[in-house]
Parts: sequence; structure tokens; C-alpha cells
Amino acid sequence: MFDDGDDFITCSSDGFVSAEDSDSSGTDGPYGLCDQLRSQFGEIRSVRIRHLPAPWITAAIKKVMSKRDKAKQKLRLHPNDCSLEIYKKLRNRCNRLCRDAKRSYFHSKISNLDQNRS
Repeated sequence: MFDDGDDFITCSSDGFVSAEDSDSSGTDGPYGLCDQLRSQFGEIRSVRIRHLPAPWITAAIKKVMSKRDKAKQKLRLHPNDCSLEIYKKLRNRCNRLCRDAKRSYFHSKISNLDQNRS
């Protein structure tokens, strides 16, 4: 039941009860409801929602991305001209592959739409 006043609402197994109706010995504080829910249902944990990867990213592109990330890590650990050049080449290759794959993906999607309309 809900209490019409501005009282703190607690949760029990038989429903919602206002703080006045609760027979606890003052253990309900501002976190009383959270504590009761936690004891009844378990700990609350945060879940990170991940986006699906882009459909145009292939296994070959992922491999180049991995090499690029390793080269960047190596550049951070040991900054020198050779590491910088390797990283730049891998970064540019990765960007080019992603751009071309994205372009061809959308080109094929649009051409499929045009074929379906015909």
C-alpha cells in the first residue's frame, strides 16, 4: 500500500508499506529500501551496454587494428622515430581500410535497395 503522506516508503514481502506502518526498530534510514531490495534480490551491479561492431569491419581489418594498437603501445613505451613511422603507417592503413570498407558496404546496401525497387 502507498501512504498518501511524504513519509519514507519501505518494501516488505507483502508489498509497499509506509515507514509508520513498518515494525522495524528504526533501522530504516534513507537506504532502508535499498538494503531490503539488496537482501531480497542480491547485489546491484552495473552492466555496460556495448554497441555492436560496425558491419563493415572484417577480421582482416581487426587484425590491422590490433597491430596498430600494439604499435601505438610500443611508441608510448619507447618513443623514437622508427616506432613513430611504423605507427603512422599502420594508422593510415587502418583508416584507409575502414574508409574503403565502409564505402563499399553502403554502396552495396544502396545498390540492393535500387534492385529491390525495380
